Amino acid sequence: MTVAGRPDEARSRLVRLADGYLVSQLLHVAVALEMPDRLAHGARRVDGLAVEVGVVPDLLRRVLRGLATEGVLEELPGDLFALTALGELLRSGVPGSLRGAVVARGELYYGATAGLLDAVRAGRSAFETVHGRPFFAYLGEDEGRGAAFMASMAARAVGEARAVAGAYDFSQFRTVVDVGGGTGALLRAGLRLTAHFPTDAGVHVLEARCGSS
Repeated sequence: MTVAGRPDEARSRLVRLADGYLVSQLLHVAVALEMPDRLAHGARRVDGLAVEVGVVPDLLRRVLRGLATEGVLEELPGDLFALTALGELLRSGVPGSLRGAVVARGELYYGATAGLLDAVRAGRSAFETVHGRPFFAYLGEDEGRGAAFMASMAARAVGEARAVAGAYDFSQFRTVVDVGGGTGALLRAGLRLTAHFPTDAGVHVLEARCGSS
């Protein structure tokens, strides 16, 4: 079916794509205010949540409703909001949490996208166009920024490590070294899939961290 054949559906989809910037910030605000963790044990009223985090109730309500529209939260009668299965992935400390990824996108990447058009025209990175310095130099100026980036990378590494460990047969090797292995997510994933490693006592699994103290 061509776009011209279903104009209403095409327009609706395009509008949602154009509103992606708003969804990114709704997620960021919710995580910054710890809404997913505060809703972890059940539905809560907006007024109570607003008092806890020191924000204006009506504006918080709008944020939560926006996330309910996206299926991240559920709006219930009585001015209550609850987490959905999607929203559970924004909690801290839960397996597969994407909290770090949302923080990095909201605090680090979001602003840089405003410079994308100029960057394309000038032939340089959007981040440097907006912030006037390279990405990692910018991270180094603030401990919180670095922590946001590392949390995002850690969450991403866990998912990628499972895919690599499940797809590659490591049994041909006696020693496996993960150079620049960070927290060792890849090696841990491989070890959990014990069939991928020889079982004799001579096996050595090593992690080499580059540039870490």
